[in-house]
Amino acid sequence: MGAPAPSGAFVTGTVLSALPITIGPGDTTKLKVKLTNITNGVYKGPVTINVFTSTNATLDNANSIATIQLPRVKLRPGRSKKVTLKFAFPNNLGAGDYFFFVTTDTSAMSTPSSS
Repeated sequence: MGAPAPSGAFVTGTVLSALPITIGPGDTTKLKVKLTNITNGVYKGPVTINVFTSTNATLDNANSIATIQLPRVKLRPGRSKKVTLKFAFPNNLGAGDYFFFVTTDTSAMSTPSSS
């Protein structure tokens, strides 16, 4: 599940993995995410993906559990690519069934190019 695109975002993210995921403290998990260029120009640059979790299917006061940096992403206008994120589930959250959400940050990129 994706979150609304922040103002000025060039790339959005949507969780593709089946949810909820049963996971426990310290477990390593893989999350499949689709990145989409929502502009009319080619996006070339870094994307920061913030991963949130919740015990229900709503992103409300969710816990941010991981930040993953993708240093070089290239997407043509309107195109998408699938990525797999691998991270450890925090030790301070109990075992159970969790829904995952992502937000993206492309603020390190000033504007997409038209080429």
